[in-house]
Amino acid sequence: MTVYPHNTPEEINPYGSVSAYALLDLYLGLRSHDGAWDVSLFSKNITNTFRVLSQTDSPINTNIYALQPPTFTSGAGESLSSGYLGITTTPPRVFGIMLRYAFGSR
Repeated sequence: MTVYPHNTPEEINPYGSVSAYALLDLYLGLRSHDGAWDVSLFSKNITNTFRVLSQTDSPINTNIYALQPPTFTSGAGESLSSGYLGITTTPPRVFGIMLRYAFGSR
């Protein structure tokens, strides 16, 4: 388990406050007595904790190259605003299995 304390916002981004949270990862494995194979089960963020960790100050822009009428043979670059802010979040919950077998080396 990894525990992250409360994060106070910076002066430039007063909405950057992140409350304390914890991420719980679990691992379980089994190995043969001679080490020829092993199998592992894992789960990351098993409690499915979701926090927004950061946010951009302005909307995300997309640059495009638009063809110009009437012939549509020439173009001009434009920047379009999406209206959405960019964010980073905690990683999603993940389940998995790993299998390893050593062919011919034992």
